[in-house]
This record gives sequence, structure tokens and C-alpha cells, in this order.
Amino acid sequence: MDVSGSTNQDLKFETDSALRFIRALLSDRNPEDQVALYAFDDLVTQVHNYTHNIASLETMMRQIHGSAGTSLYDAIWLASRDLEMREGRKALVLVSDGGETTSKIDSHKALEAAQLADAVIYPVIVMPITNDAGRNIGGEHALQFMAEGTGGRTFLLSEGPQLDRAFSAIIAELRTEYLLGYYPHDVPLTKERFHKLELRLKSPELRASARNGYYGESAANSGPAAEPITLKPDSRKKR
Repeated sequence: MDVSGSTNQDLKFETDSALRFIRALLSDRNPEDQVALYAFDDLVTQVHNYTHNIASLETMMRQIHGSAGTSLYDAIWLASRDLEMREGRKALVLVSDGGETTSKIDSHKALEAAQLADAVIYPVIVMPITNDAGRNIGGEHALQFMAEGTGGRTFLLSEGPQLDRAFSAIIAELRTEYLLGYYPHDVPLTKERFHKLELRLKSPELRASARNGYYGESAANSGPAAEPITLKPDSRKKR
């Protein structure tokens, strides 16, 4: 959840809607399903580790607050790195106004981390301004780019009640799954580690949600390593 200064006026109804989403996602479902909560302003904080305990998540979510800048890409990168070693189907639901001001990681590195984790990104963008003028169009486009690259969907919202509908749509997708796979045959190595894929459907009435490629062998390594960043520890968490 984006808790930067630009989201303060919307934080309460975003929190209420996110809690309804968590209750619907975890109630009477497989106890192995788990949710972790991250909050980000200029720093990224893991507010709650992975859990199936709805009450514990609600308690911590009611306490989150923030200010200052927005480290949007850092949040995606860190959450994806945490997801990478976990088993099962993985999704990253991002509630933000799309602003980005203080990340050390760029959007391409954030997307790469999500793809390596095999996580689907669902950006839920709450737009305080509906006109193009004054909105962070660049941030919105970056999130749409990352959603498409992982097989997710982007939700652009202009009012609070639309949040519940967006979360309901995400739950419907998470409860539906299909598997597509193939074995590449005699594919020459390229300079890029990322190999693009395109999925086409015969029926124009259908829409496929699938990642647009995968990471494999390459003839050369891509670019220098990103500058390391650290996760801000949650001072409220008991150890």
C-alpha cells in the first residue's frame, strides 16, 4: 500500500477496502494461502510477514501511516524478492496513485524481479485527479507495463466504491487458473536473458492473461547489477 503524502486523504477508504479484500481472500479458503503487507513512502516497510491470520493483518493495517516521497519501484522489487523463494501461485496487489519519486530501482528492474519470482502484478491505481493534466501519467503507464509483463491487469479508479469492484475482480482471477507451457527447440542464444513470448487466441471474444516472456540462457549478461537497497524494519513487530 502506498502511504506517501499524496495518498493521505484516500488512505482510510483504501485500508477499509483492502481489509474486505483480505477477508474475502482468506476466509474459508486453504489455510496455506497467506498474505504479507508492505507499506511504502520514501522507505519500504514490511508491516506484516506472510500469514493466514486475518485479525493480525487488520490490527497492523489500521496502524499504517506515512508521508514524504514514494518508493514505488523499490516496493515492487523488495516484495518480489521475498516472494521468489515461496511455493505456489503468487500475486502482488499494489494500491497506489501511481506516483514515483524516490526509488533506487527502476521500473525494468522491478519488473524483472516480479518475473523471476513468477508473480502476477495487479496495480490498483486510485486517481485523485481524473484529467491528464496534473496526473502522474508516467507512473500509471509504468505500472500498466509491469502488469502486462506478468500477466496481470491494471485497474484505474476515480472513486472509492470502485475499489471493492477491483478487488473482487482480482479475487475472481486468483481463483481461476490455467497452465500453458512449451519446450523451445533449437532456439539460438541472444544477447538478452529475457525471451519474449506472444500468445494469440483464435476467438476475438476471449482475452488471455499471460506473462510476455521468460528468463533463460543468453549469449551475454545484461547490464550492471542494481544498487542494493534495504528494507526498513517494522519497529512495532515483536521478535
